[in-house]
Parts: sequence; C-alpha cells; structure tokens
Amino acid sequence: MMLDGIRVLDLSRVIAGPYCATLMADLGADVVKVERPGRGDDLRAWRGDGMSATFAAINRNKRGIAVDLQHPEGARLVLELARRVDVLVENFLPDVSLLASTLALLPDPVAHYFDSGKRPPRLGNRNPNLTPAEAFRTKDGWVQVVIMNPDQYGRFCNVLGDEQLATDPKFATNDSRLAHHDELKARIEAALGGATTADWVSRFEAAQVAAGPIYEFDEVFEDPQVRHLGLVTEIDQPGYGKAKMLAFPVRASATPATIRRPAPRLGEHTAEVLGELGLSRVEIERLAAAGIVALA
Repeated sequence: MMLDGIRVLDLSRVIAGPYCATLMADLGADVVKVERPGRGDDLRAWRGDGMSATFAAINRNKRGIAVDLQHPEGARLVLELARRVDVLVENFLPDVSLLASTLALLPDPVAHYFDSGKRPPRLGNRNPNLTPAEAFRTKDGWVQVVIMNPDQYGRFCNVLGDEQLATDPKFATNDSRLAHHDELKARIEAALGGATTADWVSRFEAAQVAAGPIYEFDEVFEDPQVRHLGLVTEIDQPGYGKAKMLAFPVRASATPATIRRPAPRLGEHTAEVLGELGLSRVEIERLAAAGIVALA
C-alpha cells in the first residue's frame, strides 16, 4: 500500500486531526491513536456506550491506546512512542492547526482580495467576480451553473432559449453581467422555471455547460456517480453494529486505500503497543492498576 511501513502517532481528538490520521491509515500507515483513560475521545460520548457512528467513521484503521498524558509515567510512555514514529498528529491548539488548511481552501477569493484590496461582500454561494456562477431556481429545485468564457455563455443562452441574453450589451460580457446581475438572474430563473432540475442538467450536459443539481443531503447518496465511484462503504463496528461511512475519497489503481480494521475500543491495543515498547505484562498491569493506562 502507498504508506505501508509508515508509523503515525495520533494525539489529536474530535474531527480534523483524527480524520487526517485516518486518511493515512486508509493508505496503509500504522496509526496508533492515544486517548484519555476512562473518557477517551469526545466523539465517543456522542453515543452513550462509547462508540458513536462519527467516532467509527473518523477513527477506522487505527490501533487505540489509553494513556494519561498528565501523569509523568504516561507522558514518558507517549514520548517514547513519539520517538519511534514518522508522523505525529496533534491538535492541542485547534485554532492554530486549522488556520492554514482553512486559508488553503480559499485561493480564488484570496487572490482577488490581494488584487483589489477590497473586502469581498457576503453573497452566499454566488461568485462575486463571475456570472452566471451560482445556484438558480428551477421548476422543482435548484441547479448550480458556472460559466467561465464567452463560448460557454453562448451555449448557455442557447440552451435557455433566450439568445437575446447573448447579444444584449447589458449581458454581453462578464463585467456588464456583473453590473446588471439582478436583472440577469431574473431572466435566467424565468427560463429555468419551465423545467425540472434533472431536465436542465441533462440539457446543459449535452451542450457542455458546467452545471449540476443541488441535492438535499439524503439525495446525494443516490446520485449515480456517487454509487459508481463507491464513495460510501459499510463496516462491522464492534460496539455499534453495521456502520455506513464515506470511503477514501481518491482512487489509486496500483495502491488502493482499504479499510482493514474498525475503530478501536477504548484502550483496545494498549497492552499490544506497550509490549512493542518492551514493557512486560506485569509492568503493563501495574500501570493499569495505577490508572496511568487503561486496558480494554
């Protein structure tokens, strides 16, 4: 597998950090998740018996140990584990750890901001620099359209059956369309109101216009492409039962990601992992009796 032989220590909790570690685990890394004895990750509490659907989805493929980091002996054990791994994941200061990744999702608006020096307005899902590029109402729902160049705009107008949109000076260029956005949107939605979302998506696809339906959450998983790509999987999760979850989002033909084990019970692999550090069974039992570690 792609990350076979890579060792990861996961000291993070809740969602962002654990999900990062899970993606590495899906690709073959040996990930050890460290939790607090007794309580564990906060996600466990989302279901009273210590195994929630969210915890299962975000912590699959990991070995789990329970160690008290606030106890000097517990801290020493985890430090020794950290010395032996290739990657350490932590989110003790979550605002810091999420800051860079959040900004990384915004290359387009950040570039426009530095170019103009102007604070972008709040426009919902509408692109403030491009139009048509937003969600439009149809007869029975919504369709998202993004037009990037004059050729696409011409095809878009042809599909709508309103060729005047392509020639009217108010709508002929992106700048002029932005200046008359409200009128443009009203004209577009007047046309789109004559047919269903599915009808429009089919017509736009045939004309090579970038468009797609806006689903309700439950509808997403019925989409043919979601089914074809196998984006949802199901596993047997001890302490929960059958658990549906998102599969690994990327396909690699030579080194595919796999789900090889369910999320761990609290402290399930404490003895196994500490044994790999050279601790004897007697020593592990002493640490457990003292509350420094917990065993499943």
